[in-house]
Amino acid sequence: MSGRIEVFKNENNIFGTNIDLHNTIQTIFSIMIRAADTAYNQSALQTSNPKQNNWFTAIEAYFSGQTVLFMNAIYGYAVEELVNIQLSSPAYNRLYSYRVLLQVTHGSTRPDIVLKDQYDREVAWLDITSENSVGHISGKVGSGWQTTPFVAELLYPVLDLTRLRTSDDATIGARAHALSTFRLRSVFQNNVESFFYFNFVNAMELLRNVSGVSPPSVALAIENKFNLAFPVNNKHAAIKSMLKRFIANHPYSNTAEICRELLAIFYSHTKQNKPAADEYILKSYYKYTAGQI
Repeated sequence: MSGRIEVFKNENNIFGTNIDLHNTIQTIFSIMIRAADTAYNQSALQTSNPKQNNWFTAIEAYFSGQTVLFMNAIYGYAVEELVNIQLSSPAYNRLYSYRVLLQVTHGSTRPDIVLKDQYDREVAWLDITSENSVGHISGKVGSGWQTTPFVAELLYPVLDLTRLRTSDDATIGARAHALSTFRLRSVFQNNVESFFYFNFVNAMELLRNVSGVSPPSVALAIENKFNLAFPVNNKHAAIKSMLKRFIANHPYSNTAEICRELLAIFYSHTKQNKPAADEYILKSYYKYTAGQI
């Protein structure tokens, strides 16, 4: 696998002159690349961890011929979980004199990885994402993305479904769990779809009481109900995908009529972005299930 580090901010060329920082980031990048490779092997996944379990189940469903929603996003969350588990171990609390912190909240944003120096200063923010989402941090809210000395995306290769491998040596318990979940028609996917339906209907209902509906008011209504801000980039492209997704799944509902009106008035010339919509819905869902909503 390849992958790469995409640098967006490198104040004073610290990545080129600071060997310790360079080695720290390279070590984390290597961990991520190994995690991205590990996630292809179903038998290597720990189903006691929720995001790996979701990915295990998605692989099982995929090889059973089922269309799996959010495939790329579920894979990405499994990769992140694998990285976080390794970096959370005592051996990685500090790398080359830098403290490694995970998911540190800064107002409305939360970088995947924050590095602090010996003076407790945040010197680097790192974001883990797929190569097909390169540049998405430029749309994130929060001043830290502009003020932190070093900002970069650690990019793992795009999901390649031909590399997926089920394994007969998967533990009996794990395989039984996955098959049980599949027989229940993928509880996880159904839960996500129900979550999307409930919140999206309520968001569209909010717009009934808005005077002078506009693209910003559409975005605000969705953000209020999903309790998550859109990244600046791809905001309306993601919203168009959400509108079309709702219409496809619930074509005869009253809410579908609202969606059609919004598409015709505001989004007829907007190019949709389904991966961005999937990522937004899943991120909100995980926030909800973690008790943060």
